[in-house]
Amino acid sequence: MVFARSILLLACAGTPAFAGEIRGRVLDAAGAPVAKARVIAAENTVAHITYASPQSVYAISPSEADVRIAGAGKLTGDTTTDAEGRFTLRDLRTARYTLLAFEAQLGFVTHFDTDVGGEFDLTLKSSATVSGRVKGLELDRTKHVLQLKLRAPFHNLVFAPNVDWIGADEFRFGPLPDVPGWNLVLTEWVIERGYSGVVALQPVDAVSGANAAVAIDSSAGRIVTGSVRTTEAGALANVSIVARSNSTPVRERGGISGKDGRFRLIGLEDGEWTIEARRFTTRETAGCGVGPKDVFAASTVRVGADAVGEVSFVVPRLLNALRVGDVAPAFKALTLAGAEISLADLRGKAVLVDFWATWCSMCRAEFPKLRDTYAMFAGGTRFEIVGVSIDEDLDAVRKLTQRLGLTWPQTALGPVEKNALAQLFNIAATPSSFLIDREGKIVAINALGDELRTEIAKLLPPK
Repeated sequence: MVFARSILLLACAGTPAFAGEIRGRVLDAAGAPVAKARVIAAENTVAHITYASPQSVYAISPSEADVRIAGAGKLTGDTTTDAEGRFTLRDLRTARYTLLAFEAQLGFVTHFDTDVGGEFDLTLKSSATVSGRVKGLELDRTKHVLQLKLRAPFHNLVFAPNVDWIGADEFRFGPLPDVPGWNLVLTEWVIERGYSGVVALQPVDAVSGANAAVAIDSSAGRIVTGSVRTTEAGALANVSIVARSNSTPVRERGGISGKDGRFRLIGLEDGEWTIEARRFTTRETAGCGVGPKDVFAASTVRVGADAVGEVSFVVPRLLNALRVGDVAPAFKALTLAGAEISLADLRGKAVLVDFWATWCSMCRAEFPKLRDTYAMFAGGTRFEIVGVSIDEDLDAVRKLTQRLGLTWPQTALGPVEKNALAQLFNIAATPSSFLIDREGKIVAINALGDELRTEIAKLLPPK
């Protein structure tokens, strides 16, 4: 039997990864087998499952490099159950997997940290739905986008359910997988700048077998007005102004400044809010995210019975993106191994500061080339890479760097908004990188592959 053989091979020290199986049954709530249910698997550290609707769900490894690294076996699996509800996911590498099983009418079930060689009964839970209305705001489908997003990272599942509009302002999401803790997010596309600003973020909990009714109601609550400008150029247009509640779960209300620099935030509940003003530039190279900020300011206000005065942001000057020829900003940070690393201590070496994320397919596709580059230029001696993950899940970063053999120093300081190095280098997208010469000046930005190697070679004299 495959199961017995799997246990035997796993017990043998030094045995290489082999192509194995995961078996099981899919059952309904009453324990009856479910035929024609779909079962999808994704290896925990290098693959993920994306869900938009029962008609649009798939497992993927972000790059072909991940497949080569896997050795014997696949990183993902996809099958359907037979008449007795049984399934077999074949040719999987020895690893741990996340499973998602579903049947459009009966619901979903997720199963985490599943071992190859295992056999499982997966019991479906009834689907959840989320529906509601947008009140107090005239929606413009050319610039407004409504999304349902998980409040926190959820293993290697990416849920981006499609929205169905019913009339001008009523919406419905579903059927949804059996996970709680969503955020309903309404954004406005800033066409002139190529980024989206939050209009409203409303927490909602979806319950299996039930509909969660929620409203983004900008007609109720308090109104806060204000302006954003520079001392040099005056009024600033197309700035995203977002008020974030200092409560749990977090709520957000936002708007975009007009040509006169003025903004209006509506629908704020009583309490303390942090208001932030951000404006982004267009990213010049391909990647996941937007370009550097040229505006950032923040203020805290207390909303209540007494009217809040005008909130005015006066920005001394526009922020500049780092450019070739600039002195790289000095930094110190702790690596995943707990060691302190600083740019000053790396003086005399060529240094690449590389911003990435586990979910960024372009980053993952570049890693094999970056590994070769590190070896080619005596990584750790004459040339060093400082990896900067912008992930929320530190465990995922550790596992991926180990699996892909990334031996250079890695830091994981959290998402862009909280990441001190991301803020210092003014980045809001991945992959982003800065090649720094032996004197501390930036000589290349976002160089990849052969271009990066050419630039490094210029900095390092032949041995």
